[in-house]
Amino acid sequence: MQVFADAAAYNPATRTWRKLPPMPEPRWGATAVWDGTEALFIGGTLADARGPSADAVAFNPATGHWRRLPGMEFSRRGFAAVWTGRQALVWGGLTGSFQDQKIPPHGVAYDPAANRWSAMPMAPLRGRSNPTAVWTGRQMIVWGGTIPGTQKNTPATDGAAYRPASR
Repeated sequence: MQVFADAAAYNPATRTWRKLPPMPEPRWGATAVWDGTEALFIGGTLADARGPSADAVAFNPATGHWRRLPGMEFSRRGFAAVWTGRQALVWGGLTGSFQDQKIPPHGVAYDPAANRWSAMPMAPLRGRSNPTAVWTGRQMIVWGGTIPGTQKNTPATDGAAYRPASR
């Protein structure tokens, strides 16, 4: 698969596009969240990789610069991510090589102020790929996705909510 490093930004007020500097590590299947200052592109698969990536990059449209974020404990693709107002929450997905993919054991939270990832508590749900998640303003609700199986992948029909500790 060919992966491109080029990107563009659309301005709905002027109905125009502008070209962005190339992404430092092109990837496909990353999940993006907006933190109010930067667009965070998390995980996905780097060009010519044999499995998902554990790293992330951020783009700041005000400065026009990319920066690398620290890597997560596990590589991931096909996960859900939300922005809480102070951290990015990542849950589910697949890790490992494409021939031997597994569900990561827990979700992770990225704190841009500390520039670090930390493990989230174990979820009451069975792990899965491609879940859907939303942030309600107080909690992340995760629903659905696909539970990998030995014979076929089973659609998940359950969900759970996670509320981060208040500061």
